[in-house]
Amino acid sequence: MKLIIVPALLALAAPLAARHLPAPADALPRAAATPADTAALRAAVREAERQTGGVIGFHVRHLESGETFGARGGEPFFLASVLKVPLAVHVLRQVERGRIGLDDTVRIDAARLVWGENAFRRRLSAGTRVTVAQLLEGAISDSDNTAANELLHLVGGPAAVTADLREMGFAQIRIDRDYTRLSEYGPLDARDTGTPEAVTNLLAALWSGRLLGPAQTQRLIGWMTDTRNPEGRMVAGVPRGTTVAHKTGTWTADSEPHTLALNDVGVITLPGGRGHLAVAVFVRNARGQIAQTQGAIALVTRAAYAQWANGAR
Repeated sequence: MKLIIVPALLALAAPLAARHLPAPADALPRAAATPADTAALRAAVREAERQTGGVIGFHVRHLESGETFGARGGEPFFLASVLKVPLAVHVLRQVERGRIGLDDTVRIDAARLVWGENAFRRRLSAGTRVTVAQLLEGAISDSDNTAANELLHLVGGPAAVTADLREMGFAQIRIDRDYTRLSEYGPLDARDTGTPEAVTNLLAALWSGRLLGPAQTQRLIGWMTDTRNPEGRMVAGVPRGTTVAHKTGTWTADSEPHTLALNDVGVITLPGGRGHLAVAVFVRNARGQIAQTQGAIALVTRAAYAQWANGAR
């Protein structure tokens, strides 16, 4: 499905960008009570767990009303490549503070290339110089692990990102390792995790403009919207043509018959001026094929979309 593209650069298309720019911070209310009837949402989570044989972490927030719903929303889940969203927020905050520039370049030597196959990686070879902006786009739109590693090294490592998350108020999201060390992951590992509720709060704060200035907010949302991330998860759960700014995460182990982590998080634009949903779906230890687990994420997303598209104020 072709997503509706949010322009990455305000200067190139200011009138169009203005229509997609998130609401100001004071337009976003605090979280309110859950909707009166959540039977369909609860049933979707149960069915998703039945289909996958895994554990579902789910949280949704209607940004305009503040209504929320969660299932294991406060439980930590392995982020996998979802961690690239808080990483990008941190990098862009350093750009805004003048510590690094989007046009600064990094030389990627052969020893620094990390496993992965995508459009960004196919453009790389040993000795290639890329800009910070290109690394950010590669990490978000292509989910490239080399790009994420270079960004982590550029800003002082995982600890620096986690410290900034604490400063922003997201104590339930942590980044502990770069992509050369993530293979150490186990199902009970507390490292590189986030709760579904904390991730939706991060998305809500990003969308409202509370984390970054307008230009960098628009830039990051643009990369999340015009993305080459898998479309069989959150995107498959909404009607064709719906604007979805999202980031997936996938983690499998060669020695295991199941997927350790399959995730998708993002902001969905509802029809008819009904607002926006920040949604986070995490699946741990699914027993089926990846396609089946992706379908379960789409199922839960579809229930959230129907809940607010049909009845949101």
